[in-house]
Amino acid sequence: QVVHVRFAPRMRAPYRFQLRLLLGDDADALDEEEEEGGEGGEGGEVEREQERERERAEGRMLCTVRGRGEFPVMQATWVESVGASLKKQWESFHLSQFNSILRSDLTQFERIQNSQHVLGAVDLSDLYSSYESVEFTMPSALLQAPTSHVTLTLTNSCQLPVEFQFDFPNDVGVEVEQWAIVPAATVQEKEIELILNNRLITLGPVKQGALKPGQSIQLTLAYAHSHIGSHRLPIILRMTHGKSCVINVCGTTMDAGRPYLSFPSSVMELAPIPIGETHPPVQAIELKNDSNVTAVYELDTSPLDALREENYNVDILSCDHSSGTIAPGCVA
Repeated sequence: QVVHVRFAPRMRAPYRFQLRLLLGDDADALDEEEEEGGEGGEGGEVEREQERERERAEGRMLCTVRGRGEFPVMQATWVESVGASLKKQWESFHLSQFNSILRSDLTQFERIQNSQHVLGAVDLSDLYSSYESVEFTMPSALLQAPTSHVTLTLTNSCQLPVEFQFDFPNDVGVEVEQWAIVPAATVQEKEIELILNNRLITLGPVKQGALKPGQSIQLTLAYAHSHIGSHRLPIILRMTHGKSCVINVCGTTMDAGRPYLSFPSSVMELAPIPIGETHPPVQAIELKNDSNVTAVYELDTSPLDALREENYNVDILSCDHSSGTIAPGCVA
């Protein structure tokens, strides 16, 4: 006889079960074993009696079944673009944070969404503030410069198949009734409409797919420098029964003849330093001139002065080069 076990875990955790067999003739068999049993110590007899009572009530133990509840997980394993090192592009896309989000536990909201929807058309308007977000910063360039491309490799890092889908703001499965009053578009909605209508930011070759365990896929984000300004497009990555994440793809296109400075990230995270260190290392933060003219810069160091005063005139943070000039395409 084949015993079929159906395992449907409710959370990400290890599970352990015992399979016991209870037959109609077990009670008689146990009584016969009791009569045939040899003499033994009083303590051993008590233990045998307790085991026989348990087998009469619960059945004979066949085996222990172990399993673990998991959800599908993808991870970014490689990223590349022309003119940028792996480290720099990895930081520009905040891929360590991206991977951390995708392998973290499901939130209560995600559990509810996973139980109600499968991949396909859904109303995305309520999802942008409900999921964790990460920023993908595309390379900056001058107006009419060649389109910037960044290739990202995503890998199924778990033992389950992964089904994924990228949802753009215009991938909304809710149709507005003809009698409904449509509110005026906000500034952000107009900016997103500009990006979508002019295909400033695109993703290819696919926006959805499936990966077997260990399988990878290469996706390319393209940013066309055909409109001056800073552009930001929120894209939702969803996985069936898994995590979801809002990816804010950002980029800047500059007008020729105007200086433009860029940081690799909006948040600068310094390496940890031991408490009491008297000679801390100098940590460099790149300030890049993406324009075609020389840029003159000066940093406001008043917050550093205030921090020093709050700490009894001890320099907690200091800046060695708070002003200077940067040639076109160079860093300081």
